[in-house]
Amino acid sequence: MSGQEFDLPNLLVFLKEVTETAPAYHFEFLGLTTRINSTLDRAEVSVRAKLLGDRPGVVKKGMFVVEYHLLEGEWKCVKQTSFAAGELLGWE
Repeated sequence: MSGQEFDLPNLLVFLKEVTETAPAYHFEFLGLTTRINSTLDRAEVSVRAKLLGDRPGVVKKGMFVVEYHLLEGEWKCVKQTSFAAGELLGWE
């Protein structure tokens, strides 16, 4: 399964561009799973969501995997990968 991958600066640019062209753009979260590695310095958050407001009346489903690293005592977002619903096998 491949997805659209962003580091944090590019993710913020993408979200800024989307919300400037579609101010009503937002997510409705449907499910959330968190995984932390055994050394407690890496974590992933998987999110299933509906994406609304991009175009009137259009609702998309998607999944995001956000990766965090513990850096200098603080959790930092280092990467987000987005998957369209069509790439997700077995998801209604």
